[in-house]
Amino acid sequence: MFLHLGNGVSVMTRDVIAIYDYMGFFIKDVPDNQHYLQRCQKEGRVVRTNEEKDLIKSVVVTKDKVYLSVLSSTALKKRAQMVYDLDND
Repeated sequence: MFLHLGNGVSVMTRDVIAIYDYMGFFIKDVPDNQHYLQRCQKEGRVVRTNEEKDLIKSVVVTKDKVYLSVLSSTALKKRAQMVYDLDND
């Protein structure tokens, strides 16, 4: 199944490793997250679902890429749970 991240971008749910709140991802006590995102950007593995930085609400980490989504982490987690529930019925 697919998880829609906004603006026509979808990923396979089985590829999703983590879903983070964008602001929470950059907590000062965890500088490794910022370094990880910078490294992924240099490698060309960051995909924005919207070009406006102000609208980014969540970070979705998959096996191959990191997605910056305009949808909230709460909404994405609910969608992922719905997909999981459908797969297990």
